[in-house]
Amino acid sequence: SALADMLDASSIKASLVLWGGDDTIDNATLRPLYKAVSNGMDRVLAKLEKNDNEEDKTVKMKIEAAKKRKQTYMLLLLETYKNESKINSEVTAYAREASIYAIRDPITLFSTQRRILSLPAVSALKKSESALYDLLKIFMEGKLQDYRDFTAMPDKMTVFATFKLNEDECMRNMCLLSLVSLASEHEEIPYSAIASTLNIKEDDVERWVIRAVGSGLMDAKMDQLRKVVLVERCAVRQFGTKEWTALKHRLDKWKTNVKGVLDALDKSGAVADGQ
Repeated sequence: SALADMLDASSIKASLVLWGGDDTIDNATLRPLYKAVSNGMDRVLAKLEKNDNEEDKTVKMKIEAAKKRKQTYMLLLLETYKNESKINSEVTAYAREASIYAIRDPITLFSTQRRILSLPAVSALKKSESALYDLLKIFMEGKLQDYRDFTAMPDKMTVFATFKLNEDECMRNMCLLSLVSLASEHEEIPYSAIASTLNIKEDDVERWVIRAVGSGLMDAKMDQLRKVVLVERCAVRQFGTKEWTALKHRLDKWKTNVKGVLDALDKSGAVADGQ
């Protein structure tokens, strides 16, 4: 709708620049605006959830859209707090809520939420909500085994009940994220490697690959005869030294392949000229 377009983060910032005539907008100006939109989404959600009907897909779609918009603005709000001394109980509450959403749904806003651990307000949760922060870090950077290790600790398990997190949904999402991590490391993955990583039967591998492709986090094809998954594109969950090394390896391989093609063209050209 037109209102939804107006509430898009980039549209609001562009409007402020247009009205103010200045490309630089300080955090003090942005903060109350982001807070107002985020709080406004609470009122929208409250109204939608009153009319929520299990069979009404339109209302459910509107609820999910409102939740996504609120999460986007909470992250933008938290980004305006660069100094930990400015982080008060209200900001901590926003950081907690944004972290819970990112754990509940790490897929839909994958790119937007990828920077969440770098926000000072979220990092501050290490002191006040250590179990929540540890779980968030696993969802942002970890793999399925990290998640299993976390859930094996009784003192950590309370986080699910405390913040009303669905353990089955968390497990499903961690399986998808672990598959994406595996795909970012290999261009060709044997079914057996996926089965081992996700602790599933090989017969279930294709179902998980289809889910991962459906999530939009990767593009892949399955060679059923060779029992391998051919990765065409994959989202990167984190980008550190290991990822730079892998990228360099792929670029070197691409460079070698291109050189081979050019050399072959030169040779065929020389043969043609000699005839």
